[in-house]
Amino acid sequence: MSRSIVACVLLVAALSAAVPAWAGPIEVTVPDLAGFTPPEDGARVVFEAEAIGEALRAPEGRRWVNVLAKDAPIGVVMEEGQARSITHFGDYRRNGDTLRIVGIFNLACDEHGGDRDVHAESVEIVRIGSLREHRVEWWKGVVGLVAGAAGLVGIRLSVRRRRRY
Repeated sequence: MSRSIVACVLLVAALSAAVPAWAGPIEVTVPDLAGFTPPEDGARVVFEAEAIGEALRAPEGRRWVNVLAKDAPIGVVMEEGQARSITHFGDYRRNGDTLRIVGIFNLACDEHGGDRDVHAESVEIVRIGSLREHRVEWWKGVVGLVAGAAGLVGIRLSVRRRRRY
């Protein structure tokens, strides 16, 4: 009887090692997903990124949301209710909500024309978006005024030369 218990324990240990998906999602970054060495196709992944743009329609009543982290984007397909929970999308004037996404990574998704994407299982808002502050740098205005004045002087000199001939 003890041999059968040992055999069962060894079998469970071997299966656990052979199927890492049982251990939970793989922690990745968006550049990992968008780069040259992404995780295995069909891997369950978890990552954080900023929602950008807007929620676009996807087949079967789902939404396509682009996310960005470390200047690398990737598309995430999610349920409509998950997309509705996003309050701010990033653009020039604001930072979007930071999302924690758990989902299935597709290297070439059959449903979406071969695009690389993630099909979200869960979407959690980690940080609410905020307004971006864009400082006006006074020296750029001075450079613009000097360049404009130089252009007007050049036009004036050009007109004078043409009148002489």
